[in-house]
Amino acid sequence: MLGDTATGPLLGGAALLLVLAIVAILWPAVIAWPLGLLAAWFALNLGIRLWRQHRRNRRRHVGEAD
Repeated sequence: MLGDTATGPLLGGAALLLVLAIVAILWPAVIAWPLGLLAAWFALNLGIRLWRQHRRNRRRHVGEAD
């Protein structure tokens, strides 16, 4: 038994994951497209952050050389 843990949220989470698994099996594109878009969004944001950090570091090193 789970003790003090409320069973309602556990049942809801299990049901949600079961529905998600069924949708992923029957219609993989329904899961794949949003995950692909999310991955592209994260990649874009990380790339912009990398570019800004690179520019900031380059400016700092140019300022130290003077």
